[in-house]
Amino acid sequence: MQIKLMGLALLLLTVTGCVGTKITSSWTAPAAQVNTASVKKIVVVGLFSDKDRQIREHMEAHLVG
Repeated sequence: MQIKLMGLALLLLTVTGCVGTKITSSWTAPAAQVNTASVKKIVVVGLFSDKDRQIREHMEAHLVG
């Protein structure tokens, strides 16, 4: 019985640990009028913690280039 309970707990932890990504917030300028049919490019932006500042600066410089 205890093995089944531990197996179920492990299964639940595995399933809840594989939650997908979600958008937590977004912002659009009030005056912005975007025609989605004319959009041909998108930008993917990664958010990094302060400890990964070098990676963030490298990515930003790459995007600017």
